[in-house]
Amino acid sequence: MPLHLHAFLRIQTIDRCLQQRTRHWAWSDLAAACGESIREWHPLREDPSERTIKKDIQWMRSGALGYQAPIEVYQKKFYRYADPNFNIHRSPLGERDLAYLRDLLQVLHAFRHFEVTQEVEALIARIEALLQVRKSEADQRVLVQLDQLADAPGSQWFNLLYAHVRDKKALWIVYKPFTEAAFRIALSPYLLKEYNKRWFVIGYDHKHLQIHTFPFDRILEAETNLLTPFYEHPRFRAAYWYRHLVGVSMPYDAQPERVCLLATPHRANYLRTKPLHLSQVEESATPKGVVFSYYLILNTEWEQLLLSYAGEIKVLEPLRLAMDLKEKHEAALRLYKEN
Repeated sequence: MPLHLHAFLRIQTIDRCLQQRTRHWAWSDLAAACGESIREWHPLREDPSERTIKKDIQWMRSGALGYQAPIEVYQKKFYRYADPNFNIHRSPLGERDLAYLRDLLQVLHAFRHFEVTQEVEALIARIEALLQVRKSEADQRVLVQLDQLADAPGSQWFNLLYAHVRDKKALWIVYKPFTEAAFRIALSPYLLKEYNKRWFVIGYDHKHLQIHTFPFDRILEAETNLLTPFYEHPRFRAAYWYRHLVGVSMPYDAQPERVCLLATPHRANYLRTKPLHLSQVEESATPKGVVFSYYLILNTEWEQLLLSYAGEIKVLEPLRLAMDLKEKHEAALRLYKEN
């Protein structure tokens, strides 16, 4: 069965805990450990419930995941492996696992310039040979398509930048802002991030001693920097760096703050199913619409997102954000009134 990311993280964590036989593991201890693992990906998530943990244990025991974990209960409340040498990663891959790998490969192929898919293809071929399994025609069907721009400007840098992020190597880039002359930067790259069909590299700028974001399409040159040691900034952890952001722009020394919006009843229905940000909370409903609150950093992408909803959303607070958007709407109205 395909596992949701949270279920996968929980099962991996439960397995890791039960291998530690120097302490007792009640369901609450396992839930706390699972919650910590999940918050590495989704910071606002709570610990899983007792029912969820016990259901995960049942799945691990059942054999449906490709193994039968020998989990036993002792002293009527603690869990452990009856076989102290057991762990879920010692179980061999089967045909079902291979099918999941092929599905993953299809997703990777959707990234046009991601050459690492060739390595994954070779790995799957070796596993197929080992298991003596042949691909069926069904394996050739296209199941996933991503909305991407073919040959987007700057896409030629993807594999080079990916390799330097993976290997923790500094590089030189020549960067050209829209309104300034090009300049050369020593960069320790941390993360490649896609937003709104545009790729960005986030890393430490050794000249300005700050973490900066650079869009691929403004990079003119990129090469390995053998003179600069890779620097890991203590503030940067991808899962937390972007938890208060929409998009990629991080204003210098910005702090998250409360934002309240009034959405029309029609737009509110869509926001309930597709939140503008993971911090979204529905506060109240009135005849005029629904009030939603957020806790995030104000940046250009957030303003652009709100502007895209035009007459369906009104900013209630903070006042400076409301006034800024009001001025932009008025400027747009003047533009349309021009002959």
